[in-house]
Amino acid sequence: LLLGNLRVMYKSKRLKDPPSVAINNAKRLLGENKKDNAMNVLFDTISHRHRAQFDQTYETAMAMYIDVGVSILKSCKEGFLHYRSLVQQNHPQSLEKMVRHLVDAVIGVGKQEMCKFADSIDCEEQYESKALKYEWDSFQTVLMILRNNGKLNHVYKMVVNECILFCVSLRRSTEFKKLCDTIRRRFGYVINNQAPDYALKVNSAETLNSMFETRLNLLQCALSMSLHQESFKTIKDLQKNIIERSLEYKKNVDPMLYARFYEKLSMVFWSCNRFLLHAYAVFESYKKLKHCYGKISKKQSDARRQCQQRLHSKLQEALLAVLCVASATDQQDNNLMEDNNKDYTHSLYQLANDFFAIGRAQKMLPSKSGLLREVMREIESCENNNNNNNAATAAAAVATDRADGTAADNNNNNNIDTDVSGGGGDVFRHVRDLHRLVTVNK
Repeated sequence: LLLGNLRVMYKSKRLKDPPSVAINNAKRLLGENKKDNAMNVLFDTISHRHRAQFDQTYETAMAMYIDVGVSILKSCKEGFLHYRSLVQQNHPQSLEKMVRHLVDAVIGVGKQEMCKFADSIDCEEQYESKALKYEWDSFQTVLMILRNNGKLNHVYKMVVNECILFCVSLRRSTEFKKLCDTIRRRFGYVINNQAPDYALKVNSAETLNSMFETRLNLLQCALSMSLHQESFKTIKDLQKNIIERSLEYKKNVDPMLYARFYEKLSMVFWSCNRFLLHAYAVFESYKKLKHCYGKISKKQSDARRQCQQRLHSKLQEALLAVLCVASATDQQDNNLMEDNNKDYTHSLYQLANDFFAIGRAQKMLPSKSGLLREVMREIESCENNNNNNNAATAAAAVATDRADGTAADNNNNNNIDTDVSGGGGDVFRHVRDLHRLVTVNK
């Protein structure tokens, strides 16, 4: 009896097959069409914790483990958890390689399955598809594996974008809401697990910009799917966890991301008939875009010209947005600022200060007339700058033309260029006429 017990103990504690032997055994089992057994053999060697050190054979075994799992639509989650503990600290590049291998494999399976539903994307069969469910579950596995890995945050963001594409292409609103919840929960998890060396440093400018961009992509998807409640949740998450945190720790966030944020915010306010807040959001997007323009080098003439055209278009949009606000809104501001107003969950005053008074010492009082004055001052400032620039350009051209003796021809060319580019002093002429017409008939 004692000898039998010793044999059992020896068998339970003996070393399992090394990866090279496990790979050969798995190939033999695959030749016999025993894929489940092959996957178990590979899992045993990946999960064994008493190896001396990591080598290339582990990566080969993991790649085979993934291929077998995808071929039979069996989850690779347990194997990935063990492989992560093996390589996360010292070999993150191997973890990235295996994650990309899994993502590429399941996307291929998903594309083959989606071809069956090309003509009827809303059919019930696509919701019952095991292949599509496997693809989605694999994405969630990867998001869980990489949720607190600073070195592979770019891979995490890539997988989030694949999840968004999955939800949009298949119109999966339920899965999209779960994805948004996963992203929000991740922030809290990362905050509470900052001790490991490989952890995502949530207070760094790079991390905040990455999280900002990810949430903007979620917001764009929510708007395209008309999920307005989810859009507002994402906006509040952005404001509380990213924007306020960047101001608290004095981290620089890309102003172009801010411009995109306020552009999407304007769409949300328009969808819920908050026209005054919509106008504020459009004008705020213009101001952030103007900040980006100031950072473009003068040597990048094409980029500056394109950005300037966007600025003019955005400023015109801001004026039109203000003029779309009904005049009665100014008289109703006091009622809308009450927290218990039956028509709105949030008061106008509260929302305006949440999104447009960030970093200000004093609270703001939203007003159509006040915003209109700001927009018109900005238009006049832009007109003055354009006139000054055109005068300086014309003076330099005349001096050059006199020296060359070709003033007449080049003056005609300059006039044509100015008319085509729209950069002259009349760039806001139609907007001024519209403003004057509305003011006269008010």
